[in-house]
Amino acid sequence: MDSQDFKLLLELIGPKIEKQNTVMRMAITAEERLIATLRFLATGRSYEDLKFSTCISAPSLSYIIPETCKEIFEALKKDYMKVNISIY
Repeated sequence: MDSQDFKLLLELIGPKIEKQNTVMRMAITAEERLIATLRFLATGRSYEDLKFSTCISAPSLSYIIPETCKEIFEALKKDYMKVNISIY
């Protein structure tokens, strides 16, 4: 994936996966969430293994990756996942 495609995908789903900072912690950015998800999808590595390359805990990754995958699917399904179902 080149940087233009990454930026386009981030523009599509960024507002949906972005979280707010709190007094207690800084939120994981939408960009970091997308990077972790794409790395998971590209490599198939476990959350425990990914935590070292993303600096995000495995429990956090277990929430981030499914949520981001859902938003990627929702954003791209109209244009890239057309299914023609005919009922007989």
